[in-house]
Amino acid sequence: MSRITLFNPTTLASVLAIQSHYPSIPADQIELEITETAGDMEKATLASIVDDFMECGIRFELDDFGSGYANISVFSNIRFHTIKLDRTLVNDLPGNEISRMLVENITKICRNFDMQCIAEGVETVRQEEALLKAGCVLGQGYYYSRPLPAEEFEKRYLKHI
Repeated sequence: MSRITLFNPTTLASVLAIQSHYPSIPADQIELEITETAGDMEKATLASIVDDFMECGIRFELDDFGSGYANISVFSNIRFHTIKLDRTLVNDLPGNEISRMLVENITKICRNFDMQCIAEGVETVRQEEALLKAGCVLGQGYYYSRPLPAEEFEKRYLKHI
């Protein structure tokens, strides 16, 4: 995965140039992650940059939400396609009522505004059950699988497609 800076004026052109080399991949299949540095950017500037990319069909996700880095102001002012809940929320979820309420409410907001909500760091059946009870139906983590080479992933998960 390559990290680029959104503030570079040539970034959008670079992404579109890369995309032009892979015409079989639709723009809406490209999703860029904004991580902890998003909270340091001025909201209006970040929103303008995200809008420019979205006008080209490129999607955005807010990663590590709930870690203390991903800012609630960014979440509430920019319409992301995907919100990825940080593992720190998931870790304590089965026994922590406040974490459960946070996940439940974030999931509800995502659903109401047509955003995906994905829980990161799911490692136990209790975490999965608590996430499902809170309404979060998408998750990733070692509970499901360790990272796999592409060929193994295809064999294991795409054999029926």
